[in-house]
Amino acid sequence: MPPLRAVYLDKNKSLHFTELADLARAMWTDCQDNNNNDWAMQDYVDVQKCLEVKRSMARLFPTYNSNDQKDAHECLVRMLNEKIEKDAPDIFPFKLKQQVKCLDNAHCTETAIEDSVISLNIPHSDVSLIELLKQSWCEEEVELRCEQCECRKSRRSFAAASLPPTLIFHLKRYALSGWSRRKLDYIVHCPLVLRIDEELITSPAKPTNYRLVAICQHTGLMDGGHYTAYVCNQNQWFFVDDQYVKDVGQMTDVHSSTAYLLFYVREDLVPAPPITESTLSTTTT
Repeated sequence: MPPLRAVYLDKNKSLHFTELADLARAMWTDCQDNNNNDWAMQDYVDVQKCLEVKRSMARLFPTYNSNDQKDAHECLVRMLNEKIEKDAPDIFPFKLKQQVKCLDNAHCTETAIEDSVISLNIPHSDVSLIELLKQSWCEEEVELRCEQCECRKSRRSFAAASLPPTLIFHLKRYALSGWSRRKLDYIVHCPLVLRIDEELITSPAKPTNYRLVAICQHTGLMDGGHYTAYVCNQNQWFFVDDQYVKDVGQMTDVHSSTAYLLFYVREDLVPAPPITESTLSTTTT
């Protein structure tokens, strides 16, 4: 994400997560000249830099000492909570206001909620990210006991207290079915530009556009598999597979059955896309 990348590429900044800063500098090479201040992505990353990040996590959480595959969402949340948010507190989180009003006497309770990563339930069908957000933030009737009158039926609604520079979405692809768990391989349509406005959620801020800048995807089964990623820099998309990086051009749409984490950045913080007669459409499946 450009705002976070800028933090870790700043050699003059005092950081908590120095290992991640070293990895960021290994992944991106400075291409400064008299006319620009761009960063180009390397086509190969030193594995040792990745291992240093893992060792740093293991010092906080001993479970990361093993070579078993870890859940990317769980790892991200831990990294955010323990280290990244200390280095970049203004980039996260997303602040919500939950209002619950009992149906008998209209008693109202408001609760502040902060989420660095927004988890979204996937239904048993193909769906769009917009639909998932509407389902998650829609006003609905719920069974919650009113603290003032013991009423057990209420209406719950959400409002955005503020809109952060970045939005991270976690697509919950693992579901319980009786005593077993299974992976949900349904396609999720992820727009390159996500507009947060009154149709999605009430907010004191004006409608804001966010641009997709990275996708973490998982292929394989529940107990194993492989993580890869698509990342965008200067409107060019790159496919990242372990230490290898491949330029895949420009994407016009994303329909993915493997997308697990989605990273969006406020549009004014990323370069505007070039205007061309045609662009390469790259889909993840």
